Amino acid sequence: MKKIITIVTILIVISSFSQTAIKKSSIDSGGASATNGTISMVYTIGEVAVQETTNGTTHISEGFIGTDMMSSLGLNDYTPLSGVQLYPNPAINFVTVSFSETSNYTITLYDLLGKEIATYKTQNSDTKQISLKQLPKAVYMLLITNDNTKQFTSYKIIKK
Repeated sequence: MKKIITIVTILIVISSFSQTAIKKSSIDSGGASATNGTISMVYTIGEVAVQETTNGTTHISEGFIGTDMMSSLGLNDYTPLSGVQLYPNPAINFVTVSFSETSNYTITLYDLLGKEIATYKTQNSDTKQISLKQLPKAVYMLLITNDNTKQFTSYKIIKK
């Protein structure tokens, strides 16, 4: 009888701990902070669990979990842009962006921290060559928008 009571007690204790919820939070050793007006954000390096805050229409999240790219970049009214090709990728000196339709496109190159590196515009063109010669070896993001048709797409570029 003592064994049964002991086993039941152990099962009750184990089951009470199995229902613990984990809050979004992080404990790290590195990072920085940024301030823009009255908004301050503290971020860390390499975190997976994050803290998210919403104040009215402003949403701030740290780490790898966050809102989708469309709202982060202010592209809520945009739809996906199709018919775009990017080559070569990985690249050494340049990448070529080829469009299925001739139009005016804006191409913005970002590093993985979100810093804008360069912006290119096409005028009634269906291709654009982007030089990567001056950039260090890294991974970059390329955002392509067509403001006339309210469309966008993005690519990850690997510079070798």
